[in-house]
Amino acid sequence: MRSINILVISLFFISNSISATPSFEDFKINTKNKIHSNRNVSYFINQGYSIVLQETRGTTTVYVLKKREDYVGCRSIGLSKDQTCYIIELIRN
Repeated sequence: MRSINILVISLFFISNSISATPSFEDFKINTKNKIHSNRNVSYFINQGYSIVLQETRGTTTVYVLKKREDYVGCRSIGLSKDQTCYIIELIRN
């Protein structure tokens, strides 16, 4: 539960490191100011990211992928092949 809370809170932040993250051309900003990608988990794994967390609750599966210090979060709902991916920035207090 804690991991999902961290993921949800982190979804609202943008990564400062463009060099290790996919191009912003792959992402778009929706009306809720969330930056998300039309790509899926397979795309990010092929880009060198590795899965550090996979959690399923009910019909929702959440993935957190890491490449160096950069994180991307993806989620899918139900049996849908559609996945929504977000840039994640971790903030340390």
